[in-house]
Amino acid sequence: MKNALCLMVFLLWISHSVNAQDLNFTNNKTTTDQIKKPVNSTAETYINKSRSTLVDTPLNEDLKSLLVAPMVVTATKFPTQMDKTGNTIRVITKQELTKLGVSSVTEALGLISNVSISQSGGLDTVFMRGMHSGSTKILLNGIELNDPISTNGQPMIASIAFSTIDQIEVVSGAKGTIYGAASQAGVINIITSTTTPVNSINAEYAGANYKLNGGLSTQINEFNIFLNSTYETENSDSLLVNTPEIDKRNLQSIALSVNKPLINNSKLSTFYTYNNLHQDLDNSTTDDKNYVNETTQHLGTIQYDWKLKSNVLFKIGYTKTITQRDYTNTPDSQSDVVSRNARYKSNIDKVFINSKYAVNAQNNIVFGLDIVNETGEFVDNGSSALGAYSSNQGNSDQSRA
Repeated sequence: MKNALCLMVFLLWISHSVNAQDLNFTNNKTTTDQIKKPVNSTAETYINKSRSTLVDTPLNEDLKSLLVAPMVVTATKFPTQMDKTGNTIRVITKQELTKLGVSSVTEALGLISNVSISQSGGLDTVFMRGMHSGSTKILLNGIELNDPISTNGQPMIASIAFSTIDQIEVVSGAKGTIYGAASQAGVINIITSTTTPVNSINAEYAGANYKLNGGLSTQINEFNIFLNSTYETENSDSLLVNTPEIDKRNLQSIALSVNKPLINNSKLSTFYTYNNLHQDLDNSTTDDKNYVNETTQHLGTIQYDWKLKSNVLFKIGYTKTITQRDYTNTPDSQSDVVSRNARYKSNIDKVFINSKYAVNAQNNIVFGLDIVNETGEFVDNGSSALGAYSSNQGNSDQSRA
């Protein structure tokens, strides 16, 4: 058992400047007498978000998304325009994923050029910038998904409901200054829709696969409430090639978000999600009809945001991650000697305090404190061709940042 306490104090100076010419396009020609001053206009005109002046000509949404930098939170832990972060960031939006026909978090992360993913034993191993999976911090709305009791802290991304994702922010490069250990390769933050009003039900069916998800939003006494639920079943694929066996996958997810504006430019917000993934597994080279894995996740956060001044932001909060993985494998026949009964359970508790001071339009100071504690235990019993085996570890404690 290890006992430790990690404190992380980080100071980040973000400096970025943009110089751009003001252009006005008329008859496909640009002359000095056609240069205009910046225009403040409605949604049908370009908005000067990146300090470059854009013309007041209505254009399609695809072209606007290319020219106007999106807001991101992963780089500095505060909403910041992407072209002012000074980081290498890739933002994958829900619209992009829909157009590309992506249907899972694993497929979405596979779109990133410096990220590769392998799957084994019901776990997804993420390799970023050539480093092992323990070098990439993966978050869901700022809540840690890495399982500290797994090999290298592999993330539990297969149990995330894809239909709830709003965008994925990928920050390449070491981010230990802000996120501490396990972020040498970078940080991936999967962001779901927790503030957008939605009241809908959607159903998809294709052969033996179907998905059902729905959302509900309402307001009760200044409390904004958002509820989302997903049920997915896949019954058409096998984990091994050239085999007739079907390995089933079933995912159930429910997410609840509640926020309330408070006095003095402050806000209290909470988020909780329950995910349950049941999937059939196989051995590395042969089918195994009775080998199953069930992963259960409880992820939650509570956060208080306060705008002290126009250029000073402050937030304090707490996040909780509970992950439990159960493996069961019973002999397929009387001659089968392979069996397994295992349970892996881990907890991550994090308290954070962050502040942002805007020196001017291009320079910010971000500083804060993270306290992270991890606990885990496992019991793994079974038998193989080499005979029976038993291993366990209880109540291991360690901290990292």
